[in-house]
Amino acid sequence: MTCLTGVRCQSRPQLEEVVHGDILDVLAETPASCVAISCRISANWQQGEQLARLVEVILRHPRLRIVIDACDVERLPLSTRIVSGSGRHQLAWQTLSRHMLEPEWGMHAVHWRGEKPDRPAWVSAFEPATLTRCLSRQLPGHEVRCLPPLIPQDPGFTLVITPRTP
Repeated sequence: MTCLTGVRCQSRPQLEEVVHGDILDVLAETPASCVAISCRISANWQQGEQLARLVEVILRHPRLRIVIDACDVERLPLSTRIVSGSGRHQLAWQTLSRHMLEPEWGMHAVHWRGEKPDRPAWVSAFEPATLTRCLSRQLPGHEVRCLPPLIPQDPGFTLVITPRTP
């Protein structure tokens, strides 16, 4: 997983650190007040326990902002072809099937076939509204907003989690 920590929450953000690893461990250990998590192919959360741990870490270590980028299951219909990167780093893959993993979280597993056999064959995708409602219930002192992707054709969404101000 990729985690950008220490992104200063100011008008001129400054990236302090890029961390590749288990984001749940990073969140439990880093003092960064702002964290951006890229959950596309690498944050392959496929168990509700992993999201429950995310909630636990958020509650235990308050932050000014957490931004999570994830795949939207509705924007990944079967036979969707996705191309990312460019040149020798380009990766193309196609969705083959999907099934519900955790209804409470709106979590699905999407089976895909790609050009690189060393990549996982299953990726997580979420129902944005379900995930937003679930996190809102479990993080009562926080505002959880679901934003559309930055690029209209992108198969993702962005969650922004901030503490509520009194």
